[in-house]
Amino acid sequence: SKRGNKLRFSLNSLVSSRTEEFTGKQQPGYMVPDVFRAELLLFKTPAHLPVRQRQVPFANLTVTSPLYRGAVGKSVVSLRQTRWESVDVTEFVRDVVQSPTRGIDFGFHARSMDRHGRRLTVNKLFDLTGERNNTQRPVLVIYLREPVDPLQYILVKAQEASEEMEARKKREALENGADDQDILTRSRREAELVDDNTVREADKLINITDGIHDILSPVEIRSDLCQRHDMYLDFSDIGWDHIVAPTGFDPGSCKGVCVDPLTSSTNHAIVRSWAYRNEHPEVEGQPIPIVCCIPTRFSSMTLVIQEEEGDILKSDLYFDMTAEACGCR
Repeated sequence: SKRGNKLRFSLNSLVSSRTEEFTGKQQPGYMVPDVFRAELLLFKTPAHLPVRQRQVPFANLTVTSPLYRGAVGKSVVSLRQTRWESVDVTEFVRDVVQSPTRGIDFGFHARSMDRHGRRLTVNKLFDLTGERNNTQRPVLVIYLREPVDPLQYILVKAQEASEEMEARKKREALENGADDQDILTRSRREAELVDDNTVREADKLINITDGIHDILSPVEIRSDLCQRHDMYLDFSDIGWDHIVAPTGFDPGSCKGVCVDPLTSSTNHAIVRSWAYRNEHPEVEGQPIPIVCCIPTRFSSMTLVIQEEEGDILKSDLYFDMTAEACGCR
């Protein structure tokens, strides 16, 4: 909703309930969203300035809120172009959603100076109602990481600790000369102790109130995002027997999904991603290639190669052999 130069956005859609898997009961509560980024989008039209002030090209846009002292976001905007303006309000929104607030209020003003240094207040710069075009209404875009329930988090960590302990004890037992039966008996006994501790910790968690977020913050556990994976390659397996050393290497493999926002990607990839999200898969009849996970940084390596004569070895540096990093492009 809007009131003059003020906007209000509802946060009801961010309120969720928490399901306790141990009891199978749904316990209502406020799960704090993990805000990755938030931006206020305002559609700007050329400013209505008197003739003597039309030489002013830019204005300082300040976004405020009654919930916060001072500005919650700032941006420099053009007074001569019709376009969307984005104001980063991440820190403010992140603070607001920590409380059970069901709405966010914004106020804003745009000011500039003429060539004589006199301050100007720019009015009617943004379309707040969408009366001219319903698609031009103000938008508050909030990017969220998928929250992980604290109960799930502690179970995952307990399982990891159990596996790590079992592997460590097995290595120590082998070093001390224990046989396989002794190792199996010890592993089972230690696993039972870890499981008992896990259940006790889970029982404590179930009884914790909604303030649980102050104790265990949501942790993102995702393995499907774009990232580098190991992929060892033996040169003899692909018929490159003329390579004497090394016998193989890890070229790396880039796999995973690309999700918005693409903060570490190129502007080119970000624009393409926005085009897909806004249902514009084609530009002037030409399909836009989808953003995908590919290598973004390579390293070189030296290979010792045997010449056809059989007795001559040479060492050469080969560029871009190993993928060191991956990204969405």
